[in-house]
Amino acid sequence: MDLIGPTLPEKFSPLQANGNGLQGVYLAPVPYDMGAVTYRLLAGQAEEIAQSTVPEPNPMRDVQRVLSDPSVQVTVQQQLVNARIGQGLFRSRVELIEPYCRITGVTDRRFLRASHIKPWVDSDNRERLDGHNGLLLSPHVDHLFDKGFISFVNDGTLIVSQSLPKSVISAWKFRHEVMPKPLLPGQQVYMDYHRSRVFLAA
Repeated sequence: MDLIGPTLPEKFSPLQANGNGLQGVYLAPVPYDMGAVTYRLLAGQAEEIAQSTVPEPNPMRDVQRVLSDPSVQVTVQQQLVNARIGQGLFRSRVELIEPYCRITGVTDRRFLRASHIKPWVDSDNRERLDGHNGLLLSPHVDHLFDKGFISFVNDGTLIVSQSLPKSVISAWKFRHEVMPKPLLPGQQVYMDYHRSRVFLAA
């Protein structure tokens, strides 16, 4: 704080002069001088964090591709856009065949995501709206599924990648406590793709 203190802004500072946080401040700008000092104090950690970060999918970039495609009718464009942001026709079709999260057992759909089995970017427009290409998953389960850390065999049994750190499994209390629910034939086709192209087998 001897180095950071002099760089703190007079108003809306993210820190007090003694280093404690300010409970009344929700968001605060970081002045250039403060950022520069903090960057030096991190001594290379910022670069390590940046290099280890996996880019998240950008739904808005996908939406822009759909909207700029002249071969897609306007009504279909709207359905695809809604499907990409987890709403609309795709979600309603998934909810018809998936009543709960296959891992946590959560049934309250306010807390579940409609997740594509075959990733959106790899699917054609029909597959993007096909309810059989989806699962309802709790957010943390959806993240693991999307990144390929977990998948399912056709009888509904969970498979876990060796790449998933045991610390994550322990911290998230990640256990398959729900009775496995066999995949429907239409889902099996997409899950075959997920297991072969998305799942981190090694």
